Amino acid sequence: MYEKVILASIVEREYQIREEAPLIASVFANRLKIGMGLQSCATIEYIITEIQGLPHPVRLYDRDLEIRSDYNTYLWAGLPPSPISNPGLIALNAAFNPAKTNYLYFRLTDSESGAHTFTRSLDEHVSAGRNLTVKRAAGN
Repeated sequence: MYEKVILASIVEREYQIREEAPLIASVFANRLKIGMGLQSCATIEYIITEIQGLPHPVRLYDRDLEIRSDYNTYLWAGLPPSPISNPGLIALNAAFNPAKTNYLYFRLTDSESGAHTFTRSLDEHVSAGRNLTVKRAAGN
């Protein structure tokens, strides 16, 4: 149960649209099943704000993904050692009942609404990032 609470704490910090919480949980559950790192930006933000005591970053950089910490889910596979937030009911429900998907990636593609694009492969994930760049360049 504790591991589900840890997972829910990450989902809590990742989702913005309630319907996406089970999808985000599915990405993490799928990654855990295959031994892939969670690669959650929320855990990096936790390290920066809660462990290092710095202001919340506007953007994460490659150097941030290399911070040596047990909470860095870019460096280590599996869950961090403890929760990174106090998860609410939506995140808890998502962690205990993730959607059944084959997604391994998600990317914020609409910062105004908080919508993510979910993908199955790294190529699709990269392509979603390119589409985001095109949308921004077009003024969307």
